[in-house]
Amino acid sequence: LTAVTAPFRITTTNPLPNATVGIDYTNTMTSTGGGTTTKWRVVSTVTEVEGTPIPNGPSFAAPGDDSTGELFWAASDIVAGRYRVTIEASSIDNGVTSIDQKTLALQAD
Repeated sequence: LTAVTAPFRITTTNPLPNATVGIDYTNTMTSTGGGTTTKWRVVSTVTEVEGTPIPNGPSFAAPGDDSTGELFWAASDIVAGRYRVTIEASSIDNGVTSIDQKTLALQAD
C-alpha cells in the first residue's frame, strides 16, 4: 500500500494584511499537502485597476525567505495603492513536483 498525499494548495487567506507606507512589510504564506520542501516565488505584482506591473514589489528574496514563505516588501519601495500579487509555490513529494498559484489582493496605505 502507498500512502496518498493530500493535494498541494496555497492556503494563504485573501486579501493579504494591509501594508503601511514607510514600514517594512512581512507576511508568511501558508500551504497544505505536498512534501516537506516548498519553494515560494512572486510571479507578478500589478496595480489593481490598471494592471500595471510594479518594479519593486513584495518578494521572497532576503530578508524574506523562499523556503518558509516569508513575503517581504521594503519600506522604501511601498507606495500607497491597491495591488494584485500572484504567488506560486512548488512542493516536492516522493520525487513528484506539485505547483500551485494564487492571486492575492494587497492594499498599501
